[in-house]
Amino acid sequence: FTAGAAMSDSFPVNFVAGASNAVNLKDAQKFPNLDENIALVNNNAYLSLEYRDVPQANEVLPIFINNYRATAYVMNIEVGTFENVKAYLKDNYTQEETELATGNNQITFSLTDEASKDANRFEIYFAAVLGTDNFTSADVSLYPNPVNNGIFTVNTAHATQAELSLYSLLGQEVYHQDLTGTINTVDVSGLNAGTYIVKITSNKAVVTKKLIIK
Repeated sequence: FTAGAAMSDSFPVNFVAGASNAVNLKDAQKFPNLDENIALVNNNAYLSLEYRDVPQANEVLPIFINNYRATAYVMNIEVGTFENVKAYLKDNYTQEETELATGNNQITFSLTDEASKDANRFEIYFAAVLGTDNFTSADVSLYPNPVNNGIFTVNTAHATQAELSLYSLLGQEVYHQDLTGTINTVDVSGLNAGTYIVKITSNKAVVTKKLIIK
């Protein structure tokens, strides 16, 4: 929707354990509007409603939007609770990736040129949550984040012996380092720009963080 205006269009996705991800009679085809259209894309089918299995790591939900009538919009995404995965919205125009929290998420975006109006600009993807325990997220800080010069610092608070691993959003380990002391420098200059999941393990407890490398 445009800021301060009524909703332009929407689609729900119902995640049901054991449901089929193939388009079937439980799903609803998208019928076009004269103004803004938004739909979920599944194997070249445009849907206004879909029932599908609970999301898995590396799963991607392409979003179709067209017939823009303004230049500034707010995308409202309501996210349920998922086990073992986190949901992200990717903007293929700006290359920005936004972690979607449980509950209501509002993402603003603008149309500045023809490329920004691409119907396939947005997608939702799911990345693995690599585990948590008593060693909490509050115990770990990464800075700077985003990483601009290929080097960042990790502070593990009271944990003086830990292991750090970086994973791609496909779940592949791309970097590993043993951490000694509470403050360590990590050189990721050999990695491509993008978003990674940092997994830090200490005494069998695990913390995960998102890291962006520019």
